[in-house]
Amino acid sequence: MPSATQENEMVPKWFLKAPPLSRPKGKVITVESVDELFSAVENISTGGTISISKGQYKLSRPIILREKKNISIRSAAGDPAGVTLSGKGWDSGFKGDDILRIAHCDGV
Repeated sequence: MPSATQENEMVPKWFLKAPPLSRPKGKVITVESVDELFSAVENISTGGTISISKGQYKLSRPIILREKKNISIRSAAGDPAGVTLSGKGWDSGFKGDDILRIAHCDGV
């Protein structure tokens, strides 16, 4: 897997970089573990933000967002390369190894 520096070198210089994220709005739930992430997904309210601390998160099951409105899931540091969500992997042969499922949501 290429490092963030290597990935940046692969992006053409003319390619526009995304602007910094605005400050989170609504209730902010900061997570530092997979269990905290699953809990935050269940408890996030309309307009809230799940802020994921830097690290690797090996998910035992998919994150399921159902009937959520206007929520954000983002890196606490504002660097998407600093957070990795992974499942069992394609080579495991496990069917349903999705990382994220979204149903009946608006503004995610």
